[in-house]
Amino acid sequence: MTPTSTPMPGSSEASILLVSPKGDDRRSLQRLLEDWVIDSADTCGEALATLASNVVGVVVCNERLLDGNWTDLVREVAGMEFPPPVIVLSDQADEHLWADVLRAGGYDLLAMPLEPADALRTISHAAHRRACQRSEVSPGLRRMAGVAS
Repeated sequence: MTPTSTPMPGSSEASILLVSPKGDDRRSLQRLLEDWVIDSADTCGEALATLASNVVGVVVCNERLLDGNWTDLVREVAGMEFPPPVIVLSDQADEHLWADVLRAGGYDLLAMPLEPADALRTISHAAHRRACQRSEVSPGLRRMAGVAS
């Protein structure tokens, strides 16, 4: 998969968890990523429950959540064994917030409303990175488990 291509539908790297209480965020992402599996959560708590039970390629979250904000989610995701990249959505995106997102461990920042080419490129790159990380880890895990590759 090239970084700008669409992942195979149904593959874990093609799954996105959108964390946002805003219906507009959901509609924008669904229009842009029609071939991707998009799960959604309104809160950080719902997102963490989804992440605990599902393999997710990329987390896209609004900067403001009903039970916190993007920093809370980035911190919680970073503590996971194999954390998916987190992309933050903001109506007030600027270089200061972008730097804050990167310093906190987020993958990137996207301005709302989404510019389709930028958003698709950013999300595709994040999904590609996640797929590469998972494939690098898998052989080691198989060896540790005593399973032949």
